[in-house]
Amino acid sequence: MKKDRNSFTLVELAMVVAVIAILAGAMIPAIRDSKEDAKVAKVLLFYESAKFACLMYNIDTGWYAHEDSPGGPSFPGPGNPSQLSGNPPIPMHLGWNGPYSTPFEIEDNPFSFIFPGPRPLAIARVQVTATVNFDLDGDGAQDRAGAGNQVTFYPAPQGTAKKINDKFDANIPGDWKATGRVRYSDVNQGFLTIYIAGGV
Repeated sequence: MKKDRNSFTLVELAMVVAVIAILAGAMIPAIRDSKEDAKVAKVLLFYESAKFACLMYNIDTGWYAHEDSPGGPSFPGPGNPSQLSGNPPIPMHLGWNGPYSTPFEIEDNPFSFIFPGPRPLAIARVQVTATVNFDLDGDGAQDRAGAGNQVTFYPAPQGTAKKINDKFDANIPGDWKATGRVRYSDVNQGFLTIYIAGGV
């Protein structure tokens, strides 16, 4: 006589749990990698838009712009006017025909985070600076230094910074943190800097 069974045995339940654990173990690294790849893509997209804005600014004014996100200590405001996205100092930047970009936001930095509290503190910076200092070919000598543009992200984890470096400098010899178009300093929580243009 055939016996009907409406429940699982302990062995069957253990097998189901084991299969779920194996699948979860396989998916967690993939999910982590996809989140990191999304951050890399966001940095590259921002870089391209910042590069375009900086080059147009330079064509119009002959100068190199400086602009910070609100998370930085010297973001545009009284005494430090916005050069890419707002009103530039005159007559220093005659020929300004902007705005060349929207104002930088903390959200432009995929690595940003907020310290909670009664007065939340944003720890993030996206900054375009008006000076450069880069060894582009990895030979140990500075190829581009002086007036120019670079974009910096802070904080930036080293693993993601390395992936971004490989998009620009995969075949550059030497220490990846100090050579090529990408520089990285692991001081504090990491500074990722990418060369845009300029320097002699």
